Amino acid sequence: MTESLISPISAQIDPIKLGEQKRALEIATEYARRLNELSDNLISSEALEELIAGYPSHSFVIDRKEAKRLFKNVRKTETEEEEFIYRFSRLYLEKIDYYKLCFDGEAKVEDFQEIISQFNAVDIDKNE
Repeated sequence: MTESLISPISAQIDPIKLGEQKRALEIATEYARRLNELSDNLISSEALEELIAGYPSHSFVIDRKEAKRLFKNVRKTETEEEEFIYRFSRLYLEKIDYYKLCFDGEAKVEDFQEIISQFNAVDIDKNE
């Protein structure tokens, strides 16, 4: 009975893919560790682990509030261009269901146009 239950599940596990994923994670960990040795900006080794394994994808957006939990030095935007990118990403992520954006690729040009019009209507407040 155990074999009939476990066999279909274990047949789906590809040891080569499993090894590739483990190796990719080890590479990411080593790069992150080396980058932190240069910058000494991570708050803790737990922050390193959270950055590597705690987010669903590399494109997952970390805002300033969350960045302050992970890094020692987090600065506000200094130029209008930086502020535009920051505000645009926040408005975009509020508009789009993040899961659909990452996994279904449902972002559309119309979404960007609406966000830009909202951005133009908002007064830039650099204290946020």
